[in-house]
Amino acid sequence: MIDHEKQIYTLMTNALKEQFDNIQTTNQKLRFYNETYPVVSIVQTNNYELEQSRSFDNNHTLHMEEYEIEIQSDKDMNEIKDIMNQIDISMHQLGYIRIYCGLDNQDKETKLKRLMQYKTAL
Repeated sequence: MIDHEKQIYTLMTNALKEQFDNIQTTNQKLRFYNETYPVVSIVQTNNYELEQSRSFDNNHTLHMEEYEIEIQSDKDMNEIKDIMNQIDISMHQLGYIRIYCGLDNQDKETKLKRLMQYKTAL
């Protein structure tokens, strides 16, 4: 199994801190977070292999990785959208495709929060 969770977390944290001075990152869900804002949670939610996957030239094993990224602010939605834009740029540069961007349906109480999900095949 290939696992890039630590590398993705470190690369994303560095990219976000270059753009946003006071941003915090965590590798835990934000449900119980109550420190400083803005904050971004970067969590690998799935990592699995598709054996005997077919490609144009041969059979090989595909490694799938999925990430869930939560963004929360105590300022406004413009700050969240700026952070979301930087996350999207960085994840696309790393080869990930966004599969969801919107409200966190499990957290209906927090208004200034968004959820993004990404997936890739290696």
